[in-house]
Amino acid sequence: MISLYFSDNKNFNLAPTYGNIALFIFSSLISSSDGGVIVGLAACGIIMSIAYSGADLMQDFKSQVG
Repeated sequence: MISLYFSDNKNFNLAPTYGNIALFIFSSLISSSDGGVIVGLAACGIIMSIAYSGADLMQDFKSQVG
């Protein structure tokens, strides 16, 4: 039963990685006194939501679910 679970679990989603990269890029482009942290967090959230949507669509496309 455990091996069946692990063999079927193939969702390798890179959305958090892309979000973290966007966080560092946008935060470094704008200084902290001008609100770079807020801009970085906003960009991270936007890019993660887009990447999660794309990853879910590709996972459904590969497994032909739905």
